[in-house]
Amino acid sequence: MPKLTNPVIDTLDLSRSLLKNRRAYRLGNMCRAYNIPYDEDVAHRANYDADVLAQVFNFMLKDLAKAGVNTLNDLKNFQDEEAFVKNRAFHTTVLCKNKAGLKDLFKLISISNTKTLAVFGKANTKDTSSEFIAEPRIFKETIEEYRENLLIGSACLNGEVFEIASTRSKEELAKAISFYDYIEVQPLENYRFLYEDRQLFDKERLKQYLRDIIDEALRQNKIVVATGDVHYVRKDEKILRDVYISAQAIGGAHHPLYIFDKEKRAKQITPDQRFLNTREMLDAFKWLDDEKLVHDMVITNTNKIADLCDNIKPFTDELKPPKIDDAIAVARRCNIIEEPFTERHDVISAGMMSFRQTSIFVNLSITTPISSMAIRWKTSLKNVLRPSSTRSSATATALSILSVI
Repeated sequence: MPKLTNPVIDTLDLSRSLLKNRRAYRLGNMCRAYNIPYDEDVAHRANYDADVLAQVFNFMLKDLAKAGVNTLNDLKNFQDEEAFVKNRAFHTTVLCKNKAGLKDLFKLISISNTKTLAVFGKANTKDTSSEFIAEPRIFKETIEEYRENLLIGSACLNGEVFEIASTRSKEELAKAISFYDYIEVQPLENYRFLYEDRQLFDKERLKQYLRDIIDEALRQNKIVVATGDVHYVRKDEKILRDVYISAQAIGGAHHPLYIFDKEKRAKQITPDQRFLNTREMLDAFKWLDDEKLVHDMVITNTNKIADLCDNIKPFTDELKPPKIDDAIAVARRCNIIEEPFTERHDVISAGMMSFRQTSIFVNLSITTPISSMAIRWKTSLKNVLRPSSTRSSATATALSILSVI
């Protein structure tokens, strides 16, 4: 059969563009939005889902016509800049190779919490508070820009690689794997709910998906590592995660492992994702029937990843105050060392002054209270703080103490 070359319209992307204020875009959700009957007991069968989706698509075409979208070119321009908010996000592991990589990781975190923060709406539509639901996200293009000193891993079953391995072609899998520095594979237990609770495929099919990932990664000379996707350390801590999975999040959201059917939820046994030692990890991958491959994934390659990363800390052990020439003389002129900010020597001011002086000389951070004093003077000129008030003295001193700490 020749390869199809006709244009394709993804109904999932289309639903996200048409119905922007919905939180979920599963087929059942779309049917409810258009008042189309949807039987959960019969759903997920090819013929039934195809028939229901065709009905949903007809309603979508009517909505597009109302919006003035009549051609494929019109459809290309239909999405806005915030369309990424509704797209499915995949998990990715990012490791720092050195201090430069740590700085780049901080940049990625800042970008994900500002420029590409996915804001889904208010936490409670009936509440007048300012709380809202949001999720930090980062584009692959941005990761590519900063990846020189980073290691990018394919993450867990919520990562792009496993999703494509279980739903797309091997060509698409190869393209996805090429983006990552190392490929992660977890024990079968981590995926158990997919074939037991969700019944998306059986256990043997799962093994084939994982073999496909491993084979393609090795073909591309990628480092394949066995990782645990660990959520707790001891087995008895599993109940804490079960409570977390069952609890309702802010805005009524549910955990991805949450089962809405009450009867099925009562029988659910969530995956055991505790920390496994080396022997347990080796045993977890015996199903591969390749002792050398398993040893490489569990021991050799994990150590190889560790060796690629320097021993770095996100914060230094000592303070790093700014340098100011003649800082001690400036501090004396500003009365930071020899006398309080005001003439009032009550217990609180005296205590703060004593603490401030101790911090200055023990930590050699005289520049910090000088900076606080400069802020106080500047705000005093704007009548934000009054120089003669005890409150301004306490505020400026507190700023100094907090800055030193």
